[in-house]
Amino acid sequence: MATVGEHLGDGSLGMVEVGPGEAIQIRSLNAISGDVAFLGIPNENGIRMAVEDYGQIGGHDVDLGTGMDDLCSADGG
Repeated sequence: MATVGEHLGDGSLGMVEVGPGEAIQIRSLNAISGDVAFLGIPNENGIRMAVEDYGQIGGHDVDLGTGMDDLCSADGG
């Protein structure tokens, strides 16, 4: 596992610097309503549980943001 100040990979995908006192922002895209909510809700809960279990990353809090539902449907998009 990388330690503070180290990074994984060769950096070809870019890097994000998180300043002192700033939270690490993590977002995910999941279906949370409609016919496929049975797929997205467990994914969202798993992410939240992992963050709660693991805690801070490199001394930074982790912010998952607020879940949003775009209310798209299988019928109308």
